Formats: sequence, C-alpha cells, structure tokens
Amino acid sequence: MYASTPSTVHSWSIRTQNKTFRSLHKAIEYAGEHVGELNALEVFIHNGDRREQIICGEELQSLIMRVCHH
Repeated sequence: MYASTPSTVHSWSIRTQNKTFRSLHKAIEYAGEHVGELNALEVFIHNGDRREQIICGEELQSLIMRVCHH
C-alpha cells in the first residue's frame, strides 16, 4: 500500500506548491523537503471510493522522520 497509494501534499502556505504523487512514500519525502512549514502541510491519501485519510501535525512529522532519515 505504502508504495502505490496516490497521495497529495496540500499546503496552506504560498511558498510550497500542492503536489500529487503516485505513492505515499514520495508525498512524505516531498513534505520532508518542506518540514519548515510543517504546520501548513497536510497529506491526503486517496482511497478510491472511500473517504480520504488526512495526515498532519505530529503524525506527519513522525512519518517524515521515519521516511527521510533512514
């Protein structure tokens, strides 16, 4: 799931562009590039017909730490 789950990084900041990726991993890496704006970032996980999951705040920070620092 992690490698093939389409996900969008949404930013409330004008300095970081919203981007959609083919994988959650790539979305987390992109968010990690903009960790200085963590409070303005959300990651939407696209689940097809089901409601999208949203990762933000401490949960997003934790994922960034795991993905970007290994």
